[in-house]
Amino acid sequence: MLSSHLGSDALAIELEQIEQEIEWRMCSSDWYYWLETYVYTKDENDRANPFKKFLEGRELPYVWLVGELYLNERRLIILKSRQLGITWLLCALDLWECLFQAGRFIPITAYKEGDAADILDRIKFIFEGVPSDPRAPGLPVWMRTRVMVTAPKKTWLREPFQMEFSNGSMIRAGPEGSENLRGKTISRWKNEESRSQPRLEQTAQSVLPAVQGDAQACFVSSAGPGYFQALVEDKLEAGDAPQREMYPTDIPGVQVWKNKRNQYLVVRIHYTADPQKQDPEWIKRATAGMPPYQVDQEYEIDFGAAAGTPAIPVFQDRERLIVIQPFEIPDHWPRYAASDYGTENPYCCLFFAVGPDRELYVYWEYYAPGPLGMHLSVIKNYRTVPGRDPDF
Repeated sequence: MLSSHLGSDALAIELEQIEQEIEWRMCSSDWYYWLETYVYTKDENDRANPFKKFLEGRELPYVWLVGELYLNERRLIILKSRQLGITWLLCALDLWECLFQAGRFIPITAYKEGDAADILDRIKFIFEGVPSDPRAPGLPVWMRTRVMVTAPKKTWLREPFQMEFSNGSMIRAGPEGSENLRGKTISRWKNEESRSQPRLEQTAQSVLPAVQGDAQACFVSSAGPGYFQALVEDKLEAGDAPQREMYPTDIPGVQVWKNKRNQYLVVRIHYTADPQKQDPEWIKRATAGMPPYQVDQEYEIDFGAAAGTPAIPVFQDRERLIVIQPFEIPDHWPRYAASDYGTENPYCCLFFAVGPDRELYVYWEYYAPGPLGMHLSVIKNYRTVPGRDPDF
């Protein structure tokens, strides 16, 4: 600061205010400068140095690209490996936008209430740090007091958490099912870890009509089957082949394309986009003890990695106890059918009989993705064979 050499307290204060105003304008016009200069993050896995500047000591060539797309693209999908700092980056950008632009409204949908609270906790940490720990200073006091923030709050179960800024901006985060955006003017809707949300399609259908004009929508997630995969692969109907326009990029591990049907821009970020993670030893350490399919899905961005893996692995170990040789089911045993229609996950239907000792014998299983009409047709055809039709 210049004030330590000026001699006049009044002049020193005035110069300090001018200096802060210049800094404010620099930050408001250059998000990357603000991110590089002021944003601290928290790494619970680093016991020695849990608090650090986001970009300190790291060269992350994808950060500028992702930030520009996130702030400017109307329809965006960020498909990512884990441990790239994308969640922290987007939290910082949400805060930057609400600090330096008045009247912004950024609703965020997460899977569960705890996930929504975690997002607001990250934003709050960037804003105010840990007051009792100088290693986590948060934003400068003069920057914080310029746009006062109410404490994150919620009033009812499943209501979203909110951070309200004195310039009229607001960040709201809640679990899927908590969206109530009628009458709201949305600046950007962000859906976090989309692959985990079983009602993602219904959520999107309820929210996207409110995303009008220059408003933005962004899905952020690692790979996983369901509606998120259909969005990424631009499949409006089962069997649709991807139709995309690839955009050139010189960043290793990063691909960018535009879906021609749903008009989403997709940026795919593999962990090798971080130079520090290009060493094969890194992925071995990061995924030690993880099942191979989980590594492929969450780090290699493979949507089909979990296909064919057991939903409940322990059943494999007990196969000899639950799988028996076929036999003719007596006609007098009661027979039942049970089904579970998932909009995100495959449809499942089981036919089973109840033995005299109340054991259940499953004699037919149907498990497949697709529209309900297709499933009902298969089940109807199976039931036309005598002796298969359940009683209930």
